[in-house]
Amino acid sequence: MRIIAWSEHGLKRYSMIGDGLSHVGFAALALATAFNTTPLKVAIPVCIVAAFFLLRISNNGKIKGDQAVALLCSGSLAVGVMILSISSGMNTDVNNYMFGSILSISAEDALLTKILSIIVLIMFVLFLTGYLRLLLMRILRKPRERRQEYII
Repeated sequence: MRIIAWSEHGLKRYSMIGDGLSHVGFAALALATAFNTTPLKVAIPVCIVAAFFLLRISNNGKIKGDQAVALLCSGSLAVGVMILSISSGMNTDVNNYMFGSILSISAEDALLTKILSIIVLIMFVLFLTGYLRLLLMRILRKPRERRQEYII
């Protein structure tokens, strides 16, 4: 059961990672708006880099888990608001991007979303089957170890 305990412990340390990366996405949206580019083409790479940066800070630094996520969350929200206020004076309609509007999605964005969804589902299935295989091997190995202890 060490695998299950590790995964639960690991999830507890990063329970706010989705919230933190959504705030990073807001900062990336503000950056894309300032440079008049497609928001998804900016937000996806920025969020991926931020996720790796967050894990690196948490593993190597004094700040662990949700503390690092909270710092990233508040910092990126502040950066996003500053970029929007400097670039357009807060006249930009960010509501459609933040809360969703089907009218703001282009055909290119829809295609990119479909491709990324398929990639995420494939990765999820691959990692889930690997995790289940490890768990099953651990469960099946344990009775054999007990039998060998009794034999010897």
